[in-house]
Formats: sequence, structure tokens, C-alpha cells
Amino acid sequence: MTTDIPKYDAFFRPVILALHAMGSSGSINEIDDRIASDLRLGPDTLDQTYKKTGVSIVADRIAWARSHLKIAGLADNPSRGVWVLAVRPNPSGLSGICVPSHLSPLATSLPVTSCAQRSRRGSGRALDRVPAYIQ
Repeated sequence: MTTDIPKYDAFFRPVILALHAMGSSGSINEIDDRIASDLRLGPDTLDQTYKKTGVSIVADRIAWARSHLKIAGLADNPSRGVWVLAVRPNPSGLSGICVPSHLSPLATSLPVTSCAQRSRRGSGRALDRVPAYIQ
């Protein structure tokens, strides 16, 4: 049953942590495998697919999380199948993620702070504030 699988927004933080742990970049399969390991997702969860398409539900929700992180300027995919972190450590030592107000509902599972500036959508430029665990 799909109720056991986290919703896509619950994968925001695991995607960021997985990319950070892999040296700030990784392939889709590497990210998915790392998240499955980090969250201790068992075979019963990982083997669940959508009836109509046969696509893995977990992989689909992680893909949606990556897409929303790209929109928020926290991740980027410079080439097909490769994802990178689009944030850098904040020299001022502030913690939290700077998320534009219109995207703040996307960050429900992340520590969010207000910000004066934000990167342009999909530009891959670093944000002013990043989570303390990335610093």
C-alpha cells in the first residue's frame, strides 16, 4: 500500500543529504540507492509500483523531490541523469535554507529561513543561506 511510502516533499532533505554525502553530485541511481539506504527502505517499500505504468513509486517521488529542489535553486542537473547541489557554505555562518516565499510550501521538511535574495530558477547559482548540516 502506498501509504507506507513517504510523500515527495519528505524526500527534499534526504536528496540534499545524499548529494552532500556523495561529494555534491551523483547519478539518479546513486541518489536513489543512497536515500533507500539512509532511510532504511525495505524491499516491500522499494518494490511498490504504480499499477498503470509499472514505475517505482519511491523512485517517482524522489524524482519529484529533485525537480522541486531544482525549482527552488537548491539542486541542478547539468547533464542528463546527473544531479548536483547548487548551494555553497554560507560565510556568515547562518543556518537554514533561503527559499523564496512562493516556494516555501515545498520546504516543509527543511529548516527554512527568510531571505532577501534568491538565485534565479535553474541558474545553479548558490543561495545565501544553506542548512547547517551542509556547512
